[in-house]
Amino acid sequence: MTLNLYSLLNSLFNPDFLGHASTHVSFATGLTFKIAPEYANPGNSALFVVLAILGFITTPISMFIIYQLRALFQAFTRKQLLMLQNAKRIRLIGFATVVAWAFSVAADFVGRSYVINSFNIPGVELTSTFVPDFFMLFLGIIVLVIAEIYRMAAEIREESDFTI
Repeated sequence: MTLNLYSLLNSLFNPDFLGHASTHVSFATGLTFKIAPEYANPGNSALFVVLAILGFITTPISMFIIYQLRALFQAFTRKQLLMLQNAKRIRLIGFATVVAWAFSVAADFVGRSYVINSFNIPGVELTSTFVPDFFMLFLGIIVLVIAEIYRMAAEIREESDFTI
């Protein structure tokens, strides 16, 4: 069985993945380990539960973002461009992106801890340097800034509609 750190999150719902004749762990850099089953243990079940909960939380957040984008594009196709409701939707998308980033960082940290605790090899210490990826956070912040600009433009449009 071949695992990498990110696909491990998808395969964690099968806690017997360590019960095979041998376990292969490979990383995106191409580094692969073949581990005998006597050195593999199922890991901390509390970490597994936390990781599963984090995975279940991120899915509805992603679906919420998709729903808001769909509603936004429907408003655009109806020629409802500079509306305050659209600015609120864009702001919700930005907040949801930041929240999804936070849960993604937490899931990455817990996933790394779970992998480190899943192997007990004498003479080998497994460690991981945790460096969160801030790209998704910056995207969320940019979307929030765009939402504020869009809100101001919608307010200016509403004021100009009432003055004419």
